[in-house]
Amino acid sequence: MFWDALRITGSEVPGFDSLAELADGSDLVVIGRLANFRQSRQLTFSSDDIVTYGGVDLLVTEVLHGAPVGDVILLEFLVIERPDRVAAAIEAQDAALPAGDVIVFLHEKRGEGEADIYRPVHSTGMWIATEGGIVAPLRPPGSTVPFGDELAEVRSLSELANLVRE
Repeated sequence: MFWDALRITGSEVPGFDSLAELADGSDLVVIGRLANFRQSRQLTFSSDDIVTYGGVDLLVTEVLHGAPVGDVILLEFLVIERPDRVAAAIEAQDAALPAGDVIVFLHEKRGEGEADIYRPVHSTGMWIATEGGIVAPLRPPGSTVPFGDELAEVRSLSELANLVRE
């Protein structure tokens, strides 16, 4: 599944206790679609210490929170794969891109060489619609639904968007 390869577990900082805190802690919140997963950067520290990032175009259809930055945002994920397997992993990710809309709570990366590159704020920073309602696909499988009280009755991305809009 597309999301499994992008999921990283561990303690997340910052933590958010509500959807409003998540939105306020984001540089930008948008509705869009994902397209063109590819290698965006590779950092080589030594011959056996190579870090690869995959980038995907986030085609923005609406800005829900924050200042618009353009119609296409580069969204970046760490590719957790050995260097000799990166190309195949990226090809598989591109082939598995989900077709529907996503809502993404974005943090602008601000490191050296990271101008105009974004990432989800954390595992609750991306939402998709499924037959059973909305889910944060970067969350570990079986984990507690974040913001359960606020989202208990939310069944669609449009309902989630209404809660986020400024």
